[in-house]
Amino acid sequence: MFHFSLAFLIIFANVTVSVALRFMKTAKKTTLVFLADLAISNLVQGIVFLIKAIFYIWGKNTTQGCILLVLISMASTGTYMTGIFFVYLDLYLSLKKMSVGKAIISARFAVQMVVLSWFVWIGIGTIAYGMLNKNYVYRQEIGCSFTNGAVTKEYILLVSLIFVVGITVIMMFHALTYRLIKQARTQDQQSEEPNSRRSVKITVVSTQGLATSQKMKVETRRSKWLKKNDAILKMIILVLIMFVVCWYPLVIITMVLAYCTPCSVYITKEVVYFLYILIVLQYNSNGIIYLIKIREFQNVCKNLCCKCCPWHRRVAAIDTEFSATTSCHE
Repeated sequence: MFHFSLAFLIIFANVTVSVALRFMKTAKKTTLVFLADLAISNLVQGIVFLIKAIFYIWGKNTTQGCILLVLISMASTGTYMTGIFFVYLDLYLSLKKMSVGKAIISARFAVQMVVLSWFVWIGIGTIAYGMLNKNYVYRQEIGCSFTNGAVTKEYILLVSLIFVVGITVIMMFHALTYRLIKQARTQDQQSEEPNSRRSVKITVVSTQGLATSQKMKVETRRSKWLKKNDAILKMIILVLIMFVVCWYPLVIITMVLAYCTPCSVYITKEVVYFLYILIVLQYNSNGIIYLIKIREFQNVCKNLCCKCCPWHRRVAAIDTEFSATTSCHE
């Protein structure tokens, strides 16, 4: 029952994230496509968890069935990592070209990139069927895991190297993107006098005919655009950190078990449960990160949870990423 609860939690959390992303209006469509890809990848993992739980209860799991589930899980994990890379790539290209208000990657092309990444990772997964361990003896008590010896050490090494190289490339893009944002904001600060901010004089005439004026500092379009991209960068680095922290212990232990059989005595049941909890945490972490970092996502979730409220009292779908929020219950 515990496994079923975790599976339904993962599915519910990521379906909610997907629906909320669908109703977001002000965020860039390309970014929404890539974030939806992350949610779908985690949703697939939740379905895999559910099938594993069914197999475990019924005792009907077979070697081929377990391998298939492991490969689907690996493909969705790879697609998740690729989705993070796509977010960074879009940010980097936009900042490199300084395309304020313009999309370097169209939403349609973003969808094509996501679909292609799924096909690539499914292809990598199918390679495992040609690299099965011929001497593998299936044992019911082991269950469906990547460390059960069903695939060869060479395949485990290949997949681990792909993940290590992928994360290294993503970290490189993060450093380059952060550098571009820092340089652009430094330039804005240096040219702050008449260009970065403009003063607008507003004349207010009262009913008695009295006029007063005040000066309001209005941020330039470029400054707002840079601030928005900086917010996306801070959000996606949290997603990346959660991915690395929750998955790389499993990658390391998988490599150790593949190339150091005697070391398996040190991998206790408590270690396995700890890895299990980390992975489940990662599957459910994106929604929490979006709630913390994206103001419009907060507003959409409020509206989704506030069906009883009249429409005029719901949170408006405006660009409130850097402004105060209001509750529909007020």
